[in-house]
Amino acid sequence: MEVPLVFLPLSTIPLAVTGMERLGKRQGYLWVITIEIVGAPATNPVEALPGIPSTSVQDAFGSLPGRWPHSNGQGATLKGDLLNGQAASGHSSVFRYGIMLRILAQVLPMEFSTGEYLTTREVAQLLRVKERKVYDLVAREQIPCTKATGKLLFPKVAIEIWLASNRTGPKTVGNPGTVPNVILGSHDPLLEWALKESDCAIASHFGGSVDGLERFAQKDGIATGLHIYEPETGGWNIDVIRQRFAGQDIALVEFCWRQRGLIVQPGKETVISGIADLPGRRVVKRVTGTGSQILLDQLIYREGISPSAIDFSTEAHTETEAASAVLEGLTDAALGLKALAERYRLGFVPLIRERFDLLIYRRSWFEPSLQALTQFCASSDFYAKAKSLAGYDTRGLGTVHFNG
Repeated sequence: MEVPLVFLPLSTIPLAVTGMERLGKRQGYLWVITIEIVGAPATNPVEALPGIPSTSVQDAFGSLPGRWPHSNGQGATLKGDLLNGQAASGHSSVFRYGIMLRILAQVLPMEFSTGEYLTTREVAQLLRVKERKVYDLVAREQIPCTKATGKLLFPKVAIEIWLASNRTGPKTVGNPGTVPNVILGSHDPLLEWALKESDCAIASHFGGSVDGLERFAQKDGIATGLHIYEPETGGWNIDVIRQRFAGQDIALVEFCWRQRGLIVQPGKETVISGIADLPGRRVVKRVTGTGSQILLDQLIYREGISPSAIDFSTEAHTETEAASAVLEGLTDAALGLKALAERYRLGFVPLIRERFDLLIYRRSWFEPSLQALTQFCASSDFYAKAKSLAGYDTRGLGTVHFNG
């Protein structure tokens, strides 16, 4: 993962972030940030700390209290949890006269579990506590977990995020104020239009609901759109956000409700009247991890249909592409929006009403760009546009469905 060059204030010494390294999975997950002193004369090379191999980073992460000299040749000192040492020859220009700053307080050893979930015992080993303490955290709802067939399971990704959210110390990386001014996630025609018309200067990267969550967790954007159906509750988005982002500085905010169904050729609504009519026909496949494909997979499973019985010969990345594939005769049906079916004068078979939400960093919400978008979404122009889109309902715009 690349880290942009940013300047950090530490004491009175100007520092610059120059890179980040992620150790292999067999050593666990440990984020290390390399800091080089800018403009400091390299007249006093930093000696490696006793007992710490110069080529090993993870072994250096212990308790190192005290005052460690930086190498400006003037005898000044830096206070805090700092590590100094020398790197391998390939990186000596970065490390030799610099310092390394720990940004994650604990190595996360995951070598003992290769699945998506950890057991109670594995979590206890990870936290270096007794299993009884893990049960206590669960009882107090202080740790993300799920219960299946009477057994507690802990989503690995959620545990990693939970640990990171409870770290202390410098927070120069992952600060929402430095997050790129981009909205990620699922594509929505109304949101795309609003981004352009509001002059909010927010860019977009529409890669799907799951892709958006992955990028959002890595601080690649200020917000992400999603519409992930949760068949256990019949709801939208909340459970997946609670599992992954509980305790984070986020809020799940409603953008709109949309009517979704099968887009078909005009007059074919009686021929393809539901999911049961899809076997043997050409159907648009959405990119894996998009909310639309997740929903389609669930609807196909509910009907007891094998995916291999459907001809997924065309793939679409956005709602517009899905409808266009039907319009151009490339496919017989697409799971899409009523608004786009009417725009292209295509047939439409309604199946479900879905909620499209935005997951937003709370701090970013008050930045000028998101405030400009929010104010535009309260305008008469926005409501007129929403009203013109068939199947859209924006009366709940701004409703907070989950507050991390």
